[in-house]
Amino acid sequence: MPPEFNPHSIDATLATMLNEIKHIRDTVERVEEQTTKTNGRVSVLERWREGILIRATTVVSLLGTIGGLIAWGVEVGMDRLFSR
Repeated sequence: MPPEFNPHSIDATLATMLNEIKHIRDTVERVEEQTTKTNGRVSVLERWREGILIRATTVVSLLGTIGGLIAWGVEVGMDRLFSR
């Protein structure tokens, strides 16, 4: 006659712990997989943002240079107007 199952026995406790550990490992694997995918998407967004910032900085620099040239031209032109 087989022994009766005792849910409080060491074997039952170890089996329960092993099942929980397997569940935790499965969860960690899924989290790791999702994290890898998310990190890839974040990297793409960071590169896109960096490209936009570089373009915006270039545009602002060009506008500042053009504005400075226009201001210089106006100042030189004003001096010529008043020097007659």
